[in-house]
Amino acid sequence: RRINIRKGPRALGAIPRLGIGVRHSQTVWPGIMSAMYKGDFSANSIQNSVRELHLLDTLVSGTPSRVNHLFSFGPVKEGHTGSTFEGLYTQGVLEAIKFPEFLRYGADADHLQVKRGSEGIERTKKFIDAARYYSFYTLDVSDILDYASLTTFSSKQSVEYLESCIPNQALRSDVLWYHKKKKSLGKQYLQLDEGQIGRFVGKYWHALDAIEKLYQYIDTLKDGEAYDLELSIDENPPHVKTFDTITTPAELLFLVDEIRRRGLPITHLAPNFGVEKGVDYRGADGLGMFEQRVGTLHKIASEHNMMLDCHSGDDLSRETRRLFKRATRGNIHFKISPSLQSLVGEVVEKVEPEFFRFWWKDTLRHTKELAQMGVPFAIHSLNLVKWAGEMDKPSSKHLFFKEFCYATLGERDELGQFVNRDKFYSFSSDFKTEMDAVMEERILEVAGDLFEPKISL
Repeated sequence: RRINIRKGPRALGAIPRLGIGVRHSQTVWPGIMSAMYKGDFSANSIQNSVRELHLLDTLVSGTPSRVNHLFSFGPVKEGHTGSTFEGLYTQGVLEAIKFPEFLRYGADADHLQVKRGSEGIERTKKFIDAARYYSFYTLDVSDILDYASLTTFSSKQSVEYLESCIPNQALRSDVLWYHKKKKSLGKQYLQLDEGQIGRFVGKYWHALDAIEKLYQYIDTLKDGEAYDLELSIDENPPHVKTFDTITTPAELLFLVDEIRRRGLPITHLAPNFGVEKGVDYRGADGLGMFEQRVGTLHKIASEHNMMLDCHSGDDLSRETRRLFKRATRGNIHFKISPSLQSLVGEVVEKVEPEFFRFWWKDTLRHTKELAQMGVPFAIHSLNLVKWAGEMDKPSSKHLFFKEFCYATLGERDELGQFVNRDKFYSFSSDFKTEMDAVMEERILEVAGDLFEPKISL
């Protein structure tokens, strides 16, 4: 990384790019990097989240994986990709050095979650330590937002939010003065009243305090080295519905202004667009209003020198991806991940059918366990296979396989050793040739829907 800086990941600022979550590292990187070069676009080609990576100490000590709970998906063990922050970074840089051309790429420590409870930001700091050489940090505060604050319309409650979150009267007055100023929104003007400000303070104040502390920690760790910093509010806890928390223009205006008031160097912001995992956009407002809303949010962010980031873009149709392109004029950061693992499954099914049967059966076993625990999506996806009469017909197209096939890769035994990981990196040369071509085609397609890549063949 320091010997050949031009071949290393770096902060890219407001350059449009893909964020490419990699669950199969060296299996998929050659095709990804070929697409980046041929399409002449940038990407965070080293990317994965806290949920999918191990801390190195966890593997060295054989400590059991922690378990997170994802809405509709049930319990998910941390580190299910079989990688660590350090390992993913090292292998990704080696692949970039090995690639014959220079690429514009970054390394994203994605979804560094700030959780509720006693651990708070201290556990987040451990992940930041593990990702000290990364160039992009996505701070996810979705779990500590006060969602209930935006459902109250009582002026008394709004004042109580202000007083409890900002007990210092002088600071409270400054905050109110700052956010009451009239703001331009295209041809319109928007002016927040005290009630709105109180509700937004209630939702975001403690989360922004946490961001401020983590920014200071990262900045000290990086010691003058440039990095990109993203604030993510796109997800929601299990008890909160996605479409009840869509980020409004007024909400985003408050947020970006408060970021500016605090002097936080946020370069990227991932609002709740209403994008969900596993489905195309299905908001009641329809695609026309959705495009208008994305355009408004883009204008607000860009006027504050921030770039919008769309997470969970895997399952959006080409039509919806092109909507993002029009609404942002191609100035968008767009993250994908699970769909690339599905692509790996399709190629394994085609070229390595015996191994695919093993992978499919193991995924079926895991999905049945989740269904017995009452996980809704596991039950639904199994029912689809039963109703189609395909319980004995392995296919990479089965929904349960697409959504739960991650479990096999990172499975560990009672001693903490990986059970299947090596099997996923022992495929034939025919597989690698097919995988490279399929991955390149998919990445170029997604980039073409979002940006204006210059295809050079």
